[in-house]
Amino acid sequence: MSPLCQLGYGICDADTLPSGGTTEQVARPHVGTVPYNIFDDCIIPGDVALTFDDGPGVYTNGMVDLLDSFNAKATFYITGINNGKGAIDTTSAWADVIRKMNANGHQIASHTWSHADLSTLSEAGRRGEMIKLEMALRNILGFFPTYMRPPYSSCNAACVATMSALGYHITYFDLDTDDYNQNTPQKIQVAKNNFDNAINPSNPAADAFLAIAHDIHQTTAQNLTEHLLRTLQQKGYKAVTVGECMGDPKENWYRAAGPGPSFTSEIVTPTSQPTTSTSQSSTSTTSPTSSSSSSSTTSTSSSSSTTSTTSTTSTTSATSTTSTTSTTSTTSTTSTTSTSSTSSSSSSSSTARPATRSTITTTSSTSTPAPTTTTTSSPTSSTPKPPTSTTTTPSTTTSKPPSPTSSCAFLVGRWCAEPLPTYNNVEGCMASTNKCWKQGNYCWLATDSMSCRYYLGVCLAQEEHCTSCQEAGSTSCAYVTPVYPKPT
Repeated sequence: MSPLCQLGYGICDADTLPSGGTTEQVARPHVGTVPYNIFDDCIIPGDVALTFDDGPGVYTNGMVDLLDSFNAKATFYITGINNGKGAIDTTSAWADVIRKMNANGHQIASHTWSHADLSTLSEAGRRGEMIKLEMALRNILGFFPTYMRPPYSSCNAACVATMSALGYHITYFDLDTDDYNQNTPQKIQVAKNNFDNAINPSNPAADAFLAIAHDIHQTTAQNLTEHLLRTLQQKGYKAVTVGECMGDPKENWYRAAGPGPSFTSEIVTPTSQPTTSTSQSSTSTTSPTSSSSSSSTTSTSSSSSTTSTTSTTSTTSATSTTSTTSTTSTTSTTSTTSTSSTSSSSSSSSTARPATRSTITTTSSTSTPAPTTTTTSSPTSSTPKPPTSTTTTPSTTTSKPPSPTSSCAFLVGRWCAEPLPTYNNVEGCMASTNKCWKQGNYCWLATDSMSCRYYLGVCLAQEEHCTSCQEAGSTSCAYVTPVYPKPT
């Protein structure tokens, strides 16, 4: 389930950056009653939330049709680029089935960009895994989810804090089919038994369940799922989404998101540059936003709009995203908010339920003034073009570089590479190289440029030097000054 290569030790598929700008600037108020922490069971008696991880895959479309034939709803925890399947927003089969899920009333949730173990990552790494998937889903639907499930069910205290700050409900489960360990025709009966052993003795008048399976396995999609649905039907249970089984209104399941060309990031050092306005049209049937909560923490929101010389701009209310079909007008409304969080540790097993369930007390509120309309003398095109590849090549920035400039050994747009440590032995050489790979990965979060790939060539050259020292059988290793490429 993990990326095709190890992060920090080369260029991985996980390094791919979706087009269209970051979503970090989107307001993330905590609304509703579902905890922005770990939860593992449903609260509405008679409801069973069927959840499917790791897709979409080649069997997912047929599974959606099967669910629809039973008038059942499910929640799909989406990964962005794992298993070498290609990015979801630039692979038409994946983008189409995600739109179909949404149009047919299923819930879409996050399972990270590349199925990385969030408990092992830095704060920047965790945010990168979440933000990249947000960007891709924004490119497909015009919004991204507020529910997530950590890969391997691994989300330690630091991870919980990050997810809370990003405004996510952390979903575990209390009914594990263990289908991924039983994914052969000979073994799938074990997964069926696991489900039946929980459902059959239960009482739908008092009980509810949150079940986990994986739509990337053929035995799950074409065998197990129908058994689950028939069993629930016979017992009088209702197959619903996670949001439904938690009593959470659908408008709380997602956050509206437009493109964000200018932002303040905790992952990269920002620069001062002009803010431009573009529009993001949505192909979904819903336009979700989050707009209320109770707290003393306040946030501000602003809206702007531009029009062409031949049309009047359309504006949005606080409860809908903008969707424009004209080529002459666009509206972009962005809210910013602050959140605070405290957290406790959680489970690290991929199948076990969390050992403890703790509560985070985090509240915030947003205020959204009515959008205003302004007219400019120069027309602005508002028709976004769908992404055609997993990477884009931005123009070289002329903005003021990160300060102080002297601390940057190499600059790519808004990303600043710190000088690599010097060394005089193999151990120091390897440590310096590891830093090169690690900070090189963050380059892709700041800007999608071939210069990021060129920088990783520096890391590769230094790694080869360290290896040659090691193979010579010596503990010493003479320092070689890195030769940085010229930015494109």
